[in-house]
Amino acid sequence: MSPSSANITLTEKDYLNLALKLARKGRFFTSPNPLCGAVLVKNGKIIGKGYHKRFGGPHAEILAIESVKERDLLPGSTLYSLLEPCSHYGKTPPCAERIIKEGIKEVVFAMEDPNPIIKGREVLEKAGIKVRSGIMEKEAKTINEWYIKYVKKKMPYVTLKSALTLDGKIATKKGESKWLTEKKARNFSNLLRCEQDAVLVGIRTILRDDPKLTCRRRRKFLKRVVLDKRLRIPLTCQLLKEKGEIIIFTQRNSRENEKRKRLEELGVKVIPVPEENGLLAWSEILRELYQLGCAKVLIEGGAEVFSSALQAGIVDRVFLFLAPKILGKGLSFTEKLSLGSLKEAIKLKEGKIKRIGEDFLFTAYVHRYY
Repeated sequence: MSPSSANITLTEKDYLNLALKLARKGRFFTSPNPLCGAVLVKNGKIIGKGYHKRFGGPHAEILAIESVKERDLLPGSTLYSLLEPCSHYGKTPPCAERIIKEGIKEVVFAMEDPNPIIKGREVLEKAGIKVRSGIMEKEAKTINEWYIKYVKKKMPYVTLKSALTLDGKIATKKGESKWLTEKKARNFSNLLRCEQDAVLVGIRTILRDDPKLTCRRRRKFLKRVVLDKRLRIPLTCQLLKEKGEIIIFTQRNSRENEKRKRLEELGVKVIPVPEENGLLAWSEILRELYQLGCAKVLIEGGAEVFSSALQAGIVDRVFLFLAPKILGKGLSFTEKLSLGSLKEAIKLKEGKIKRIGEDFLFTAYVHRYY
């Protein structure tokens, strides 16, 4: 869809679908801001478009306005935006103010912003601009579901990601796990990691695999989080050699004061949290990560962490990369999960399977927020 598509009649849904596609381009760098795209239309033709590219940068509506080369086309145009335009001063000036200034006659947006300080609709309507919403609302909320939870629940959105065999194993009996899936699936997996604010693993994953937990396919430094109850992390591990923020959650009243001091000298943030049933308390871990500005957290292993996260009910979505292999005896994906009956089984919603090279990706939701 473009201004040159003169012989094609586009609908409002088409314009918002284009806004949706534009919004996805910002998925690596906008957090904790939501994903948003915007399209300007005059007399049935697209005259401008834009998307929110990075946190702290101009919003989609502003970039769409600034992309219009013939400025006299702006008065009387219609703005299609994935989200309700903002009306407050934050990192940038309010979009509503600019929309009014440019003489845009109508605004159509897909979803209302769950943040109560936005109030863009109210400001625009007071200025005499016609405002409508609700078209493609579900699609807009789906790509911004993490933002909805972050704003409403004041907690990060948690995704669990793992590679496993068809019989549910993440490693052999001896702990061998490289590589269960092929390179194409691993590259896709790393892109998913790059969309997050933080990637989290347990200490056993550090000791077994010595991962860097970096974002290879984008210039982005994630917060890298380790659950390490007794501060067993080696000071020589790969994780500590890479740039970026590292957070270690450990038990309160730890006796490893010298180890903690050395880690903090390396720039590591060591955060003691209480325990629940002998494990570090997920509620406290997520509360701390929220306070550190994490809207999206990716859990990558291992079995004990997967099991405790699922048992605690803190997982919102799962991404399971399935290798067409059968191991038999080995380390199970949910080795430590203990549910007493079928009634207690964790029910996944809206499951989908996608082929990626020789492997398969199964995605599903545990919790929904709209």
